[in-house]
Amino acid sequence: MLARARSLAGQIDPVVRLALARASLPGALSQRQLQAQQQPAWVINAITGSDGAAGVSSGTALQTIGELFRRWGTLTPILRQSTTITFETDMPASDPWLAVPFLIGAGGLHLQGTFTPLAPPTALATYTPANFIAGTRGMISVAGPAGFFAPLVGCIVRDVTAGATFVIDQNLGAASAAISAPYAFPLAEFPSGIATLTPGDTLTFLQPSRLFSPAIDFTSLGTLAGGGATLDALRLSADAEQVLGLQWQVRECQFDVLLLLSRTLGGTNVASVLLGCYVFHPCAITAIVCGGAFAGAGNNFQAGSVLDGDVIIDLRVHGSGPIQLRRVYFGQTNDVDNFPVQWQMELSNVSVGACRIWGPGTLNVFGGSTLRNDVGPFVASLLGAGGTALIDGASSAVGYDPATRLFTPAVAITAANLDASPSRSLLNPATGSKIFQP
Repeated sequence: MLARARSLAGQIDPVVRLALARASLPGALSQRQLQAQQQPAWVINAITGSDGAAGVSSGTALQTIGELFRRWGTLTPILRQSTTITFETDMPASDPWLAVPFLIGAGGLHLQGTFTPLAPPTALATYTPANFIAGTRGMISVAGPAGFFAPLVGCIVRDVTAGATFVIDQNLGAASAAISAPYAFPLAEFPSGIATLTPGDTLTFLQPSRLFSPAIDFTSLGTLAGGGATLDALRLSADAEQVLGLQWQVRECQFDVLLLLSRTLGGTNVASVLLGCYVFHPCAITAIVCGGAFAGAGNNFQAGSVLDGDVIIDLRVHGSGPIQLRRVYFGQTNDVDNFPVQWQMELSNVSVGACRIWGPGTLNVFGGSTLRNDVGPFVASLLGAGGTALIDGASSAVGYDPATRLFTPAVAITAANLDASPSRSLLNPATGSKIFQP
């Protein structure tokens, strides 16, 4: 694993390689280094910290991540306990995270950032909840200048009155913005439902700590009873692209480079969980996503991915293999071109709620791909309510009557027509592309 971490450093600039060399010590670990690996809490502050300090509290913070690696004596420490590393400030690119810890027994790894306010606490003026039938996102406004939200797109917002968190998805001008679905914090993979925002609530606009890393990963040899591996309040950056390993729980984070998150365990994709995150650029991931927003064009959701929590997908997507649609907003109609893709409509994990595919866009199922409905009537899922569902680029398709074994005349691809079809399906016989309910 140390060799792997060193190979990663070879892909980045000389300053980063110098940090890696400083962090790697040859030979057997000393008693002090073994004790450092047993330390459950570390604090790092690039501005006020000191590498001569104890590094175990805010008042004794280290200055560099490299010093933590030096104290561990390795980039592959063995963590038998839950270990939290708190970053109180943005960390420079010259001091990246390069460790790949072993989690043994009940060991856990928690990389914790610190929020920095981007604007003073501000009162919410108006809140318009998302209209799922019309396909419009939730919107907020404040009493401020017309460009108030322009620098805040992608930031984490906490409504401290309602105890809710969401992200700014788009600046709409006139001191208003489109937002992701608000959920109670701390965020959970199975939230109880969308939070209610009320005019007069106090909003805080927050920027997570920046952490540079070409790859964030760990090796689990235990039970993950120590909380597994979590990332909180971090803006994750890298020179070109970033790889995030399997089984992470990621909360209220930002990703500002190409994100790669697709790993296998025993030949099967194992998903990390992204909760209330904002992804600025395209990604190629296997992930369970709840809430937040993906702003990049060409996101590639791979086999095993789950889109839930009314996650906002602003631009086009690609797919590969079976992908579950639970609650998702599509801003564009998506050409599913890495076919065959098996999109599967499933019940939401949010209060075990109904599936809904909403927004001005939807799916173009083509090239032998399928959209399978496992949740009941198509009309209940709002499929195509805001946009137009397509099969091989066409807005109409034939049905199939199992009683006569004949195709039925072509009709518009709508949820109502899908429900009315004798086989509850519409398809293109020439390609095998279809939207259906088994």
